[in-house]
Parts: sequence; structure tokens; C-alpha cells
Amino acid sequence: MIHMKRSSCRGVIIVHTPLPVSLLQPQFQDVKVSSDCRKILSQTTSRTRSSRNRSASSRHERLSSASLRRLQVRIEAEKQQMTEIIQPLVDTENTFMKELQSFLELRDELELRRKELLHKSWTERVWFPLQRKVEQHLSSWGPTEAERRRSSFRNYLQQRQAELRAAALKDPFA
Repeated sequence: MIHMKRSSCRGVIIVHTPLPVSLLQPQFQDVKVSSDCRKILSQTTSRTRSSRNRSASSRHERLSSASLRRLQVRIEAEKQQMTEIIQPLVDTENTFMKELQSFLELRDELELRRKELLHKSWTERVWFPLQRKVEQHLSSWGPTEAERRRSSFRNYLQQRQAELRAAALKDPFA
């Protein structure tokens, strides 16, 4: 039986902006760290690892100003290269976030429009016909029948309010 390795990237969409090949190759090859500087750096790192004591010979281990400047130039060049490599990723992320935001806003607008249309159709198809039937039914009553029903409803409401007041005065834990 042959086992095939399954891809772990199923269903994942990857947005990729190709980088210029020149950014992946070191551009500042003319800036070289001297062997003395490397020796001094290795001595200082081993010295700091082994002990933290300062001695009189530390003056000899310090970097000269020229080699310090070369290191600073190299650090700045690497920082610039890193910025150039990362910038397309940041731009892609920003573009993706803007597109996502506009998509979500459009979806919210469409959802609101759908609810408005649903309410309008419900009002036209359900509420207005029901309201007309109620008005027709109430208008068919005579004045004496309408007064009798109003007093009946009023009495019912007064009775329910009295029951609720009495229930509120009772101790619920008794």
C-alpha cells in the first residue's frame, strides 16, 4: 500500500507578492569586518559569558571608532534590507484589511436593505390587511355595542391591576 502525503494547506488561500531577487543577496559585500574586530568580538562574548569582571585589559578589547562605524553601517544596511523585504508583506496585509473592511461594510448594508425590504413586504401583505379587517369589524358595531365592550375591557384591566398590586404586596418567601 502506497501512502501519499496529504497537503496540510487544504482550503488555505495564500496571497504572495514576489520579492526582487536582489533583496535576498547581500548588497554590501565591500563592508567587511576585519579579523581583529572578529577576534575582539569573540573575546568580549566569551569574556561576558565566563565572568562579568572588568579588567585593565578591557581598553585593548574595545572596538576602534573605524570598526564601530563599519559595524553601524552594516547594521543600517541590514535594517534597510529587512525593511525592503518586509514592506511588500505589510502592503499586502494593509490591502487585505482594507478590502475586508469594505466587504464587511457592503455586507452590512445589504443585510440592512434586506431587512427593510422584508419589513416593507410584511407591512403590505400582513399588517395592512389585518388592520383593515379589525377596522371593518369595529366599525360594524353600533354605538351601544362599542360602549359595552369598552367598559368590559376597562373592567378587565382594572381587575388585573388590582390582582398584580395584591401579588406584589405578598411575601414571595412565605
